[in-house]
Amino acid sequence: MNCPNCHAWMGDDELFCGNCGARVTAPAAPPPVAARPVAARRGPSCLGILGAVFLTLVLGAGIGVGYMFLQGQPPQLAQLTQLLQPAAPTAVVAQAQPPAPTLAPPPGAQPTVAPPIAAPPTAVPPTAAPPTAAPAGDLGVPVPAGWRLVLSEPFDYNGNGWPYGTRDTDVVQNRWLFMDDGYRWVASAHQAFEWYVWPDKMPAVSDFYASVEAHQVSGTDDADYGLAFRISEDGTYYRFVVEETGQYYLTRLVDWAETPLRSWRSSSAVRSGEINRITVIGQGKHFACYVNEQLVAEVDDDTILSGRVALDIGFDAVGAVATVDYDNFVLYTP
Repeated sequence: MNCPNCHAWMGDDELFCGNCGARVTAPAAPPPVAARPVAARRGPSCLGILGAVFLTLVLGAGIGVGYMFLQGQPPQLAQLTQLLQPAAPTAVVAQAQPPAPTLAPPPGAQPTVAPPIAAPPTAVPPTAAPPTAAPAGDLGVPVPAGWRLVLSEPFDYNGNGWPYGTRDTDVVQNRWLFMDDGYRWVASAHQAFEWYVWPDKMPAVSDFYASVEAHQVSGTDDADYGLAFRISEDGTYYRFVVEETGQYYLTRLVDWAETPLRSWRSSSAVRSGEINRITVIGQGKHFACYVNEQLVAEVDDDTILSGRVALDIGFDAVGAVATVDYDNFVLYTP
């Protein structure tokens, strides 16, 4: 029904108008009808109207607060606006999982070490084998008991630092080669001379056992070859040599002045055109000289008591040429 005062719609069971508040007398109950009853249309109740009024006020206040916030009103109103706004979603930060704890081995236990991964093999350049000591039985002349091998040179390679190549002087042109069958020395005399060579690893010795195989391959018969020994820094030394003529010679040189200790002598021990093993044993002032295991000279001389041992060659004639091969050199000392 409608309010008789303001004509606002109101419920049939309401005694007061929700719009103007006027009291309304309840109408008489309508007579029953036979038709199917239709649900009565309900108008807004007082509570509904009050709720609508409250919502309008709240919305109006929110609009007003927002307008004042935009116009730079005090922060208290801004705080109220923030309270009325929906809360911003909170970002969820993924936390990293803590590392798994490392288990320490129990006391007394040894840690397990993974075996190293084998690297691929690296090609190693071939290296020459060190010289092999010649057995004393192959030398023919016995080595004094208790003496040790200091140098053994089969001349398979230049591991001990022998002279190599060509060297030309006013006296002689020398050429040294490593051949399949030994150390070759080619000499061409510019004048009469005597020459010796030793390797870098040759020590200075006093008592010694020295032996070498020597073979004159070509050249004049008066070329001599063999061993020089007790070579000192001032040019003093001894030399024991042979010739293809079947002779041997032992001499001493001091300040390049020569003193024969055994003049040139013939011996059947010297083999012309063949390999001759030349051996010298020096003990104190005593020297024993051998050719092919045969003792050919023994002398005593105390002029030079120590020095190096070397290969030796010499010519008496200007223009003489000779090629001599040396092999299987050994040196023993006490």
